[in-house]
Amino acid sequence: MWETLQLLVVWRGSFKEIEGQHGSSTTSYFTVLRWLMFLNLFVTVVTLGAIVLPQVFFQPSTFLETMGNTTDLTDFQETAKNCSNVYINQMDNVTEKESIVDKVLAVIQGTGFMERTVLFAGFYFSKTYKMVGDDEDQSYNMPLAFLLTMAAYFFVTLILMILYTGDGVKEQLLASGEQFNQYFNKIFSAWDYTLMQKKASDQKQHDLCRAFKNDLEQIQEKKRRKGMNTLQKARVYLARICVNLVVLAFWAGAGYLIYMVVTVWSKQLLDKDTVKDSEILKLIVEFLPSLTITILNVFIPTLFYMLARVEDLTPDSEVEITVIRSVVLRLASIIVLVVSLQTKISECRSDDEEEEQKNKMCHNCQETQCWETYVGGQFYKLVVMDFFVTVITTLAEFLRGAIAKALGKDSFVGKLIGLKEFDLPKNVLDIVYSQTICWIGAFFCPLIPAITVVKFFLYFYLKKWTLLKNYAKSPKAYRASKTNTFFMAVLLGSFVLCAIVMAYVVGRMQPSVSCGPWRVYTKEDYFMYMSVSDIVSTAPQLWQTILTFLTSWLFYVPMLIVMRYEQIM
Repeated sequence: MWETLQLLVVWRGSFKEIEGQHGSSTTSYFTVLRWLMFLNLFVTVVTLGAIVLPQVFFQPSTFLETMGNTTDLTDFQETAKNCSNVYINQMDNVTEKESIVDKVLAVIQGTGFMERTVLFAGFYFSKTYKMVGDDEDQSYNMPLAFLLTMAAYFFVTLILMILYTGDGVKEQLLASGEQFNQYFNKIFSAWDYTLMQKKASDQKQHDLCRAFKNDLEQIQEKKRRKGMNTLQKARVYLARICVNLVVLAFWAGAGYLIYMVVTVWSKQLLDKDTVKDSEILKLIVEFLPSLTITILNVFIPTLFYMLARVEDLTPDSEVEITVIRSVVLRLASIIVLVVSLQTKISECRSDDEEEEQKNKMCHNCQETQCWETYVGGQFYKLVVMDFFVTVITTLAEFLRGAIAKALGKDSFVGKLIGLKEFDLPKNVLDIVYSQTICWIGAFFCPLIPAITVVKFFLYFYLKKWTLLKNYAKSPKAYRASKTNTFFMAVLLGSFVLCAIVMAYVVGRMQPSVSCGPWRVYTKEDYFMYMSVSDIVSTAPQLWQTILTFLTSWLFYVPMLIVMRYEQIM
C-alpha cells in the first residue's frame, strides 16, 4: 500500500534520477522547489476563491454603478466617485489610442488596458450577491476579503514552514551524532531490500558510495583545519575581514543604485525626447528598476561566491555564507524598491498643491494616481524579468554544454568552457527571490501566485533538463539534511521580512482614492487594516475579546514555541 502511494508522489522518478547522478544535496533544491510550487497552488486557490472570482461574477460590473444616481453620499464616497471618474477617463484616453503592438507591450509591462483587469488590486471594489431564496442583495466586503486572504495564506505558510524546518532540524540532530553510529547506520540500515530492478539497485549503490565519500572528505577537511598553525589562521581571519568589507560595499552600492534608478533616473530618462519618440527605449526605461535589480542579482552573487572561496571555508559553510550574503542583497533590493516606490508616491502627491486641492484627494501624478496598481505593476515586471532571465540563462547553459561536448573535453575551447558544476547557492537564491516577489506582490497583483505556480513548474523541468545535460557532478561534499534545513531557514527569514513589509503597507499607507477596494473609506487618518477594525467593532463584546486575543502575541508566541518543541522532540 505504501509503495503504491509513493508512486503518486509528484516527480518521484525525477528525484531518484537527480539524486543518482548529482547527489542528495542537489535533490534538496528540487524538493524545496516542489514544496513552494504546491504552497503557491494553495495560495492561488484561496486568492481565486475569495477575491478574483467574486470580482468577476458578482454585481455590479463597474465601481460607478455601486454609487448609482443617489445624491445621499458621504464626503468620502463623493470624493471616491469623482476621483474614480478622473482615473477612468484618463485610462480611457490611453487605451483608446493603443495599437496591437501597444497591447502586446502592455501585457509584458502590466500597463495600459492591463490596469483595468483582475490582474491588479486597483481594479477591485466591494460587490453584491444574492443567496438562494433571499430577495435582498448581500454585500461582499472586498477590502475585508483582501486582508483576510492575505492573513490566511501568510499564517498557513508560516505554520507549514515551521513544520518543514522542524523535520529538518530533527534529521540534522540525528545526523550530528557520533561518526561511528553514522557509518553503522549507513552500512547496516541504508540498503533498500525492496529494490527489484538492476537500474534502481545500481543507483542506490551509487548514492551510498557518494555518501561515504562525502563523509570521508569532511573528516579530512576537519583534520586539515586542526593542523593549521597560527600564521595560517591569521591569514584566513585577515582574508575574511577584507572580504566582509567588500561585501558591505557591494550592499551599499546596490541599494543606492536601485534608489536612484526608481526615484530620479527613470523619470529623467522618460522626459527626454529621444525616449518619448522610441517605443523600444521607452520599454527599456519602464523596465529599468526591475532590470537593474535583476542584473545586480545575477552578477553580484557570483562575486560573493568567488569571495567565499578566498575565505577558506568548508563546503557547507561556503554555501551558507554565500546564500546569506546574496539573500541579504536580494531582500535589501526589494526593500529599497518598496521604500523608493513609497517615496515616489509621497512626492507625487505633493508636487502641485493647487491641483491637489482642486481634485480634493485625487493624485495629480498620472503614473501613481492608483498607487496599488502602480506597485503591482512593478512587481509584475519583476516576475516577468525573473522568468525571462532564467529561461535565457538556461538556454545559454545548454548551448555552452553542447559546444563543449561537440569540441571535446581535450580541445582548448572545450577545456575553457567545459562542463560547469551545478551552482547550488545561486539556484536556491533564484527560488527564494521568486517566492519573496510572490509574497509581497500577491497583495497588489492577486494573480502573481498563479503565475508563480506556472513559473516554478517550468523551472523544475528546465533545471532538471539542463542539470542532467550540461552540468558535471559536483566534487564538493554537502550534507543533504543540513543543506535542506538551511534552505528552508533562509526562506523563513525572507518570509518574516515580507510579513513586516506587508504589515507596514496595511497599517501605515493611505489607500488610493481613485481605485481599489478601499477607495470609499479613504480619509487622512484611514488605513487599510481599519476595515477589519470596523467589522470587529460591531461584533458582540465576547467575540471582540476572542479576536483581540487571537491576533495578539499572547496567542502566537506560545503556539509557535509548542509547535517547535513538538517537532524537535
